[in-house]
Amino acid sequence: PAMPKQGMRVDLHHKELDLGAWQAVFAQLAPDSESGAPDVFPHLVNLRLKVDKGVLWGNQIDQLTYTLQQLESQRWRMDISSDQMAGTIHWQEDSQGVIQGEVQAALQRVHWQRQVGAPAAQKEELDPVVKEFELQLPSINLTIDDLRVDEWRLGRLHVQGRKQAE
Repeated sequence: PAMPKQGMRVDLHHKELDLGAWQAVFAQLAPDSESGAPDVFPHLVNLRLKVDKGVLWGNQIDQLTYTLQQLESQRWRMDISSDQMAGTIHWQEDSQGVIQGEVQAALQRVHWQRQVGAPAAQKEELDPVVKEFELQLPSINLTIDDLRVDEWRLGRLHVQGRKQAE
């Protein structure tokens, strides 16, 4: 039998988790390729996160199971399953971790319920995420079979986005 890939495997289960707060921690721990500083942790090859109740960008996510696994050298697969969202995303990276080619995202459902009461706080929480993606958004082929926002049942959505040459 083949030896398992070398690297870090993480398996977490928690009752409640604020995923947005953890994004800041992960961003600080990510290696900075320009500085040449060593990685803080071994290379991640597998992550599984189970959360009974989570919050992401001010929205509640219930019964979340999130897995991220390195399939081959630079090929990745992410699976997400929750009461609000389910699907699979595939992508390929170069040796520096930059996404190459097109991200393939096939989601069975996205049921997004906007939270009432703190739109300014939600905007502040999203601003760093949006700024990062403005610079790094790859080409994507996205399909959502059942899209709902608040009480609106929007049905099937298919989007093809192409990264413009720099």
